[in-house]
Amino acid sequence: MSFGVLNAEQATVANNVVAALATIVTAVTAVLAQVHILNRAEPLVTPVADPRNDAGAQLAPVDTEPPLTGPTRV
Repeated sequence: MSFGVLNAEQATVANNVVAALATIVTAVTAVLAQVHILNRAEPLVTPVADPRNDAGAQLAPVDTEPPLTGPTRV
């Protein structure tokens, strides 16, 4: 059976190529959008090393000593 210029196998290959291109374009677009969002949001994230509010007050107390850890049991 033929479909005009293409036979059935060629039509199947053409459909698969179009589907693959659509998938690739969607994936690339999603990655680019995510990178843009991360680049825009990164400066707005509170730093973990020294968290402070807009007034400059510390959000969490600074520990001078590491927490005590006891022996671990398995």
